Amino acid sequence: MKNQWLAALVFLPFFLWFPSCRNPSRASKNLARGSEEDLLPLMNVPVPELGSATRRALLIGINVYDGGEEKRGANSSNRKWTNLKGAVNDVKVMRQLLVGRFGFNPDNVTCLLNKKATRENILHALEDLATRAKAGEVVFVYYAGHGSQVQNSKSLETDKLDETWVPADAILGAPDIRDKELARYFNKILDKGVFLTVIVDSCHSGSILRGQRVQGNLRMLPMMSGDSADSYDKEPEKRLLLITATRNDQIAAEAQDENRGAFSLALSRVLAEMPVTASANSIYLRVQAIMSVKGRQSPSIAGPSERREKPLFADIKAGGATGEMVFPVMWSEQKRFKIQGGTSLGVGVGTIFEGTGNRSSIRLRVTETTLTYSWTVREPASHEPIREGDLFKIVNWKVPTENVMSLSVSKSTLSLDVIYQTVRRVKSVCEKVGARWVDPSETSMASLILAWDEATGWRIISGNGESRVGKEIQDADLSSMIRAKCHTNCSLYMEIPTSALHAQTLETMLGEEGFQIQDNETVADYCLVGRSTSSSVEYFWSRRCMPILESAVRADATDLLDFLPDVTDPVPLENGTDEMSFEIASQSLVDLAKGLNRIRGWLLLRAPADNGAFPYRLAFQSLTTQTVSMKGPFLENEWYSPVLVAEKQALQKSITRRYVYVFAIDKHGNSKLLFPLSSQGNAENFLPSVNSSGVQQMPETIPLVSVKFQVVPPFGLDTYLLLSTVIPIRTEALEQKGVRKDTRGAGQMDGLSWLIGSVAQGQTRGESVIVPPTWSIERLMIKSVSLAASKE
Repeated sequence: MKNQWLAALVFLPFFLWFPSCRNPSRASKNLARGSEEDLLPLMNVPVPELGSATRRALLIGINVYDGGEEKRGANSSNRKWTNLKGAVNDVKVMRQLLVGRFGFNPDNVTCLLNKKATRENILHALEDLATRAKAGEVVFVYYAGHGSQVQNSKSLETDKLDETWVPADAILGAPDIRDKELARYFNKILDKGVFLTVIVDSCHSGSILRGQRVQGNLRMLPMMSGDSADSYDKEPEKRLLLITATRNDQIAAEAQDENRGAFSLALSRVLAEMPVTASANSIYLRVQAIMSVKGRQSPSIAGPSERREKPLFADIKAGGATGEMVFPVMWSEQKRFKIQGGTSLGVGVGTIFEGTGNRSSIRLRVTETTLTYSWTVREPASHEPIREGDLFKIVNWKVPTENVMSLSVSKSTLSLDVIYQTVRRVKSVCEKVGARWVDPSETSMASLILAWDEATGWRIISGNGESRVGKEIQDADLSSMIRAKCHTNCSLYMEIPTSALHAQTLETMLGEEGFQIQDNETVADYCLVGRSTSSSVEYFWSRRCMPILESAVRADATDLLDFLPDVTDPVPLENGTDEMSFEIASQSLVDLAKGLNRIRGWLLLRAPADNGAFPYRLAFQSLTTQTVSMKGPFLENEWYSPVLVAEKQALQKSITRRYVYVFAIDKHGNSKLLFPLSSQGNAENFLPSVNSSGVQQMPETIPLVSVKFQVVPPFGLDTYLLLSTVIPIRTEALEQKGVRKDTRGAGQMDGLSWLIGSVAQGQTRGESVIVPPTWSIERLMIKSVSLAASKE
């Protein structure tokens, strides 16, 4: 569609962070300030030398839409106004990243928060950007708040709707800012010959998605009344890079526990960890992986392919781009020192800071953290004065604790014998009335669902509602209900609960291992699902917790990338199972859950900011075509070998050698060490190598020639990881069987090896460890396809 980028622009969620903002010249004098926003003070932070061009940014964050004003405009009468919690926090974190890591001068960062983000002020700020920008500069626009729609009878789009940003004064009658209006300002900016990046964390609901897992507030307001009745402006030039929180048929949520936008939370993590020279595509894929693991929201990226392969802020040069984060001292209070940088930047309690320059003898230990700042004390105690504005860097990093995986167990008061007998009876009824029995893998094909409710018993659900069957199923009653609700082509899926004894045993074991048990299956990472066989009922963990009726309006799940296994292997429970068998089966299910948590751990593992000291990135070379790629796809029967690649600019300075480990995780949760070979240990992986005279080699490409692999079934999305560290680790933790076998293994005593070992064991809890910030982890998500699929 001609203006598809506009539809994506306004309706999706993202996130970022840092210090103060300047006042826009055409808006009111105090637009960037506001006591209720608690903006961090302007710090005299030296701008990193990441490129020559000026960088300008406009950051908009709106939490407050219904401030209790008595006067409401006509345009607001049909809207239910909901305030948000995370949009202002998203802006705070974004500006911290922009200034502290990406070389933005604080004087060139404009912030509009809450009541300052009126329609007039937003449009004035965009005009100000268009006026100030010069050829070759970098311009960044970020919006976090509500999104909506407005009718446009002249729209060329089939739905005749414009997507909108909802300004803070919309409740007073101010019109939404439509995508067509935004396009005109973006065109003005692009006409100057600048690099324009736009990131939007707002919401558009194209449909009601049954079964979608959403927590917290939604960044969406109902459609604005009236007709905009104008035609399209010209489409912005192809230099525009657009990243949005969702696709235009999805809804954008806020993360309840963090008071952040779910998308912006993931994005800020990625921007705090990945090299500043990482391509926009790499950043997008990493964000997509985090959001897939934590929910079902799928971000979107748009822009010409050559622009997506450049850094997010395209001027950044690899040669001088360390991206090392610096943290200024804000002020002191009773021998404590407030540091500008908190949990959003990966700072955990116990982290050790060291002063920069001639202040390197001073160390501070973090004792308390918030989203955007940390309280510290001297470590060890010293008397050298610490002044406001002194800069510190991390020398020992306390790994932030990730939320544990949540599980839902479908329990009941029924015994296993009764459950087994009920399944046989329902199957028999289906056969008599001609209804097809639907397996859990085919729930989207079901026209009816038979589910257990602890209060009322069995109930049968269709697209037209539900009816009670009772705690004991009568064959005649069930037959009548099926015929009444489904006249032709009936198909029935039965949700099979587990018994009270099995549920109690399983939940106790899961609790002892530290898993979170969710009664509400809609917010669980995995749910226990039952399936009948010819001789038993078997149970397994499934990502799809809620069945989807054939008639339900829903998004097509096949185009949502999921980086975790869909299901585990099943564990059978035979009819007549005793208590000991319940314990054995429960332990098997616990082990499978730990395997899932291990995969999740690798995908979510926090890492310190990559300072560019080891500039090599992971890629793969086709042994047939000799081409090197970071994207794929991998083709059936082709042979590939991992390689390390670096830009020539990145090799113009001294680099630090590191131990290199390359391993892969497939959709079944198996991890395979690709480099070095297990038999080699750490003999050949300290790279780049030195020659016979002891001189360090710095080639642009380092082939890992001892390793090659062939692509064979099953096909799908696999995750390849590059772990680089200044200290060697044992490789056993990187080569484990997945969710089909036990995942326990031995960790080592140093901090990094302990961390890696705990992830490999699928641990859900334990003391976080302190590790030096001299390691990094990179993840590539590459799809493998069959020969037949590659020709389609």
